[in-house]
Amino acid sequence: LYDEHDAPPWYFKTYAALNPGKDYGAMWKEGMTLEVLDPLDTWKELRPATVIELSFEGDKSEEESVAIHCSSELLFPIGYARRYDLRLKGQGKSGTSNFF
Repeated sequence: LYDEHDAPPWYFKTYAALNPGKDYGAMWKEGMTLEVLDPLDTWKELRPATVIELSFEGDKSEEESVAIHCSSELLFPIGYARRYDLRLKGQGKSGTSNFF
């Protein structure tokens, strides 16, 4: 169902809210793929994303990236846009994407 680099649904706050009392032990890894509501985009579109770095409180990143906490409600599992018939930015006219 999910590729080895996909972040599974139980890593996300929205999934945990629907399944209270369960601890799935989310273990984020560099290279995992997910869908994210871009915090810098005024159009509020979902985009494909890849975890490029794991940082801990106090770490300073010199990368030109946007830090998003793992519990952010901006993060969604692979297939979220497809499941809810939302456009994933970067999709072609056919509604398909090279991301999957």
